[in-house]
Amino acid sequence: MSEGNTIYTKAFGYSSLEYHIPNTIETTFNTGSLAKQVTAMAIVILEEEGKLSYDEEVQKYLPEFPRFDQPITIRHLLHHTSGLRSLHDLLALAGWRGDDFRTNDDLMRFIHLQRELNFPPGSQFSYSNTGYVVLARILENINGEAFDQWVRSRIFEPLGMENTTIEPNYQNVVPMRATSYYHSHDTVYERASPYWGYTGAGNMYTSVGDLLSWTRNFYDPQDGWAHRFQALTSLDPLLNGEPNLYGFGVFVDRQKGRDRIQHAGVIGGYRSFVAIYPKNHLNIVILSNFSNTRVGELSDAIAHILLTDRVEVRWTTRRNKRPEAREKDTVSLQAIETLAGTYYSPEVETFVSIRMQNGSISLYHPRHGTIPLRPTQNQTFKGDWPFQHIRFVQKNDSTEGLRISNGRVHNLWFRRVTLPPYQRSNLKE
Repeated sequence: MSEGNTIYTKAFGYSSLEYHIPNTIETTFNTGSLAKQVTAMAIVILEEEGKLSYDEEVQKYLPEFPRFDQPITIRHLLHHTSGLRSLHDLLALAGWRGDDFRTNDDLMRFIHLQRELNFPPGSQFSYSNTGYVVLARILENINGEAFDQWVRSRIFEPLGMENTTIEPNYQNVVPMRATSYYHSHDTVYERASPYWGYTGAGNMYTSVGDLLSWTRNFYDPQDGWAHRFQALTSLDPLLNGEPNLYGFGVFVDRQKGRDRIQHAGVIGGYRSFVAIYPKNHLNIVILSNFSNTRVGELSDAIAHILLTDRVEVRWTTRRNKRPEAREKDTVSLQAIETLAGTYYSPEVETFVSIRMQNGSISLYHPRHGTIPLRPTQNQTFKGDWPFQHIRFVQKNDSTEGLRISNGRVHNLWFRRVTLPPYQRSNLKE
């Protein structure tokens, strides 16, 4: 869409491979994290109505929210600077798999178990769905109404987004919904069902037309909405003064020297991307139900064609990553043997066991199975996700516990425990 006029829309491929139903402009897709800007808009409206303040602590609106060493505010949640651990990574450490259905209630239960943060609030940016699930729960507490119903009546309907819904249950019937797919082999497609039933951070179904209408508001807003969409682009620096390019539910950056507002969405086999060039009055929406679609690159290529005189589109070639060079084992076999045992984390309510066999060390989890570990330096090991980095903690010449990090979870504590025989049997393969 340029200058408020749709200059090109087209649907490709199939909405359903089983029934050979083609995609159309009215087909709806799960847009994953594009829902975050709608959640942020809901918070902006509540702030406008005097029902909350961005700089109040979360506990004012959600009394049961756990307290940490430093307070977390609404603004921290919006900007992804709260330090809250990523729920997907936490659930994986707890033994949840990607196809386990999960709801906001499940996620909030794990939030209440947390005792530590990844970093002090406001000091770093770390993209996390956790904060936006909390924002949805805050909205429900304030309004006494389900999140999906409130945003429909207060945002989607006033903006004329008739094909847009928030769906907390993937089993619900969604009109015109495309099935999502991924490649299991070169020519074999499999359905990629989005089993995540949370709201606030994702699960918004919408069409190309509705998203074009939504994104147009960033430069040509409907009556009464200008200050609201402007609020979404609010940026605040980190505590050390460095910039944070994540506003309220959207990234605010520059592409090829031009101001841009953008966000991507990923869930199941769905891929989505929106880009708004406000000074150029251009907005681009790409929705796909195939996991290999490179929506961000497509958006950049389209913008290049429309915003430059010379067409020069470059595609990156995806190559298989080279195996990481294995670090030299620097831990003695005798030292490793002292680490074997069982460890428990109350923050994810799960046990792991460290085992030695034939001179090799591994981690065993009842749902993830055996994961080989390799030493990198004294008391530190690497494994496969979600057990990527493991550091053992010593006290008085004995192993007190271990800490696990995996990208969006930092230093999750597992204490060493001794289990009675009947519990030990549960940790056997």
